[in-house]
Amino acid sequence: ALRLHRLGAQRVLLKLPRSGHLKSELLFDGREYRWFTNGKAVPYEVRGTGCTLASAIAGHIALGHRPADAVAAALRWVRRFMGRTRRVGKSRFFT
Repeated sequence: ALRLHRLGAQRVLLKLPRSGHLKSELLFDGREYRWFTNGKAVPYEVRGTGCTLASAIAGHIALGHRPADAVAAALRWVRRFMGRTRRVGKSRFFT
């Protein structure tokens, strides 16, 4: 995150590898790190979560939320819909 920040990004959100059943993300704003961890990861890959998360974060920022609060709210929203996916071929997508 620090290396990406040094390249010019104001804030960096990293999706970290799963640790058992937990998924987590790391937000770095140039001064402090903030961890976001959920309870469980779904046992399959869902396509489109990164784009959906980025759009949800942008929407919350547009509503006036601080970036860290926007990330937290967007993660809650995306995780709520992880169970509502549809299989298309070998992949799963939000419906």
